[in-house]
This record gives sequence, C-alpha cells and structure tokens, in this order.
Amino acid sequence: MYRKILVTGGAAVAGSALKSITSEYPGSEFFFISSKDCDLTNRDKTIAYVSGLQPDAIIHLAAISGGIGLSMKYPATLLRDNVLMNFNILEAARLCNVKKIVMTLTTGMYPANAPLPLKEDYIHNGYPHGWKHIT
Repeated sequence: MYRKILVTGGAAVAGSALKSITSEYPGSEFFFISSKDCDLTNRDKTIAYVSGLQPDAIIHLAAISGGIGLSMKYPATLLRDNVLMNFNILEAARLCNVKKIVMTLTTGMYPANAPLPLKEDYIHNGYPHGWKHIT
C-alpha cells in the first residue's frame, strides 16, 4: 500500500478523474499538483518539491499540451518540455527513493474532431487522433 501519493497534472483531465475516486483509497493520501505548484521542467525545483513531500509513489500525468494545433505548431518545444518533465520526475524519484512511479499521457486518445476544450466525455466519440483504421 502506498500511503503518500504525488499526482502531477492534478488539474487536467486524467488528474481530475483520479481525484474523483480517491475516496476509494482511504489508506492513501493524495497530493495533486499543477504547474502552479512546481515547474517540472526545472530539475532542481522538481527534486526539491519531491524531496520536501517524500511520497511513496508518483502518478505522473503532467504534460505541456494544448491540443493538436499547438502540437503541430511547436512539436520540438513540446517534446523537449515533456521529456524534461519525465526525466526530472524520474530523477527526483530515484534520488528520493520513491517506491513506485506510473507515467502516462492522454491527449492522443481523443478523436481528431473532438471539440475544444477537450472533455473526458469525448474520448469514445471516435478513433484516437492519428489512428489508422484498417478494414
């Protein structure tokens, strides 16, 4: 059992969904953070934040995203920032002896024609963006 769980991306779609079911885990205390709490692209700030919290587990859901338009306009910038966040979370977890890490992203799971802003209800309105359906 993981008692203290840090959840990055706590204000986004997946984080909000997770927040809605935390009562099903009464033995665990969840800490939901967003970019306002810590700049995860900054190695030193990420390590300091994780070190200060000392979680048993991290659910890393944070990402720089803004829909397909932003991804197409700034692909290298988004890749760099998201890779930095992933590396920084992994390094902070290593240095702080975090026992478990779960990492995932959600933006590519929405259909290409999903209305903006994205809502969780839109996930099943078609194939994921970029999916090649073979018949």
